[in-house]
Amino acid sequence: MIPSPAPHGHEALFRRPSLTDPEEHVLEDVPVIAWNEDGHPLVVHDDRLVPAPEVDGYYGVRTAFPPPLGTVPGDGWHIEVKGDDGDWSGPVIAWLVRPWGLATPIAAAPDGRVGFPQELGTEWRAWHPDGKTTPAA
Repeated sequence: MIPSPAPHGHEALFRRPSLTDPEEHVLEDVPVIAWNEDGHPLVVHDDRLVPAPEVDGYYGVRTAFPPPLGTVPGDGWHIEVKGDDGDWSGPVIAWLVRPWGLATPIAAAPDGRVGFPQELGTEWRAWHPDGKTTPAA
């Protein structure tokens, strides 16, 4: 068994039915604990360590994002999103700040979903009515 580096290791992704719409699916991420001799990620499932591909809904592996540094208020920023269900706009609730200096907006869609723009639509842009170019930190 090869341990996965922590806390900046990998996540195994599993496709699960949405709690709000059984026709929809969401990706659930689970930390990779280690890798087996065949190179498969090992995750905790049913209180034991198992190869992720043996768990129902296995979708793949991705590098886990490092923990965020924090959040700052939306500070009047707005977001415009083009999505499969139509276009919409709304306020940025907050900015999630990552260790490498990237700030990602967090927004609320008209249907009540809250998340990052790339989770809420296919294209997006953030703008400020005062013409600011960066969020206040």
